[in-house]
Amino acid sequence: MGAVGVLATFVLAACGGGENSRSEGQQNLCATLKTLRSALTQVGDLDPKTASTADIEAAADQVRTARKQVDEAAKAVSFQEVDAVTLSATRLVTAVNHVPAGTSPNVELQQIQPALHASEDQFESVYNGLSCGTAP
Repeated sequence: MGAVGVLATFVLAACGGGENSRSEGQQNLCATLKTLRSALTQVGDLDPKTASTADIEAAADQVRTARKQVDEAAKAVSFQEVDAVTLSATRLVTAVNHVPAGTSPNVELQQIQPALHASEDQFESVYNGLSCGTAP
């Protein structure tokens, strides 16, 4: 299981319990973080052998949309630590946007891997501090 798969397992376990003890705002934040996790997973799951540039750009668009949702949900509960997650997701989208036109999808995926891993790491770090739960 790759880093994204581990991240997906971590997030599902972390947000899964304790919903009665969380405010509606916190629950919404957890839900938007799950959406962001899903978008990051889609980027990580792209197969360099079959992915097209359009596939990569579409996955980056999903990260961008999910990042905006997390940012709005975080503002509602004044959870400033989420800024690190949204910033790293923005950097991932920027990395995709800065790959030169005509770059093969395989090379493009290789070039964005550092930004993807940084996003995953930031996500995990922030998620550990949320009342959504903790990693098993």
